[in-house]
Amino acid sequence: VEAAELALIGRAFPDTRVRVQRGGQGNDVRFDGPALDGRVVLPAPGALDRRVALDFERLYLLDRVPSPEARPTDPATLPPLLITARDFRLGAARLGAIAIETRPIDGGLEVERLSANSAELSVSGSGRWTGTGEREASTFEVELGAASLGRMLDALGFVGVVDGGQTRARLAGRWPGGPADLKLARIDGELEARIEKGRILEVEPGAGRILGLVSLTEIPRRLALDFSDFFQRGMAFDSIAGRFRLEAGDAWTDSIAIASPAADIIISGRTGLAARDYDQRLVVTPRVGSVLPIVGALAAGPAGAAVGAVAQGVLGPGMGRIATANYRVTGSWDSPEIVPQRAGRDGQPRS
Repeated sequence: VEAAELALIGRAFPDTRVRVQRGGQGNDVRFDGPALDGRVVLPAPGALDRRVALDFERLYLLDRVPSPEARPTDPATLPPLLITARDFRLGAARLGAIAIETRPIDGGLEVERLSANSAELSVSGSGRWTGTGEREASTFEVELGAASLGRMLDALGFVGVVDGGQTRARLAGRWPGGPADLKLARIDGELEARIEKGRILEVEPGAGRILGLVSLTEIPRRLALDFSDFFQRGMAFDSIAGRFRLEAGDAWTDSIAIASPAADIIISGRTGLAARDYDQRLVVTPRVGSVLPIVGALAAGPAGAAVGAVAQGVLGPGMGRIATANYRVTGSWDSPEIVPQRAGRDGQPRS
């Protein structure tokens, strides 16, 4: 059979050929198309092992849903599954080789093991898929790791946002629909991450939506001292750590802490994942002592660096850190507004 649109596991696969061959141990179903290439082995009636094996060279869950006439998948009707794929993609995310094992439970199925591995990232987790119609929901807990956040974000479809950054992250959440309907803006739960040593690149504001790190390279230019030359290639950081609460299309945080050679930055507030907007407060504390020699070197070569070092020694440790600057970030991802805030007597920012 050749199908212009094949409806399977809640997704539409275009221009796919399906070939079914009956055998003594069961039926062998083969798929051949631009987004689906592999085979499914259906055990024969009465077989001791009722598990269905799905083995794919290519499995791309594209951002297209089947036509309304397609019958939705009821997870409670699915047998035990073993799913493997050498090249798996979810929307724009390239997740590499995957392995998934499931078993039936009351009202749905349990994902006992979920793993994905590529050169850019590793994913492991477990979860459940239950209900149908308006009650259909997925609940998962997933851990992610990457030697480079930049390469991981490239694989997830966000290209050129960060350079480097060893990363560990954990996502625990629930969203309406099946596992293939995963989108950050639909999750209610918690996201926790820690990133070591990297650089936030100079990118268009709309691309800075990851973790709400919007135009951070603009912040130093708004301080009393201008380090624009030092920051011309983005903002280096030693670590980024924090936690988000995901709820109703928004990501809330009390404190995302960024430690960098030039400044310490605390981000709090809301990132609108559905509305694609911001309502955040940034507290920026520059580290002047660590930057003066670099600024001197940029301005006047080795002699300037020496002058910067002498100035740091003469002015003493009091110059190591200067007054904290407060900012409010509002507006859309594509056109955010970063407005300085003055501090009141209690040290809290004032408009």
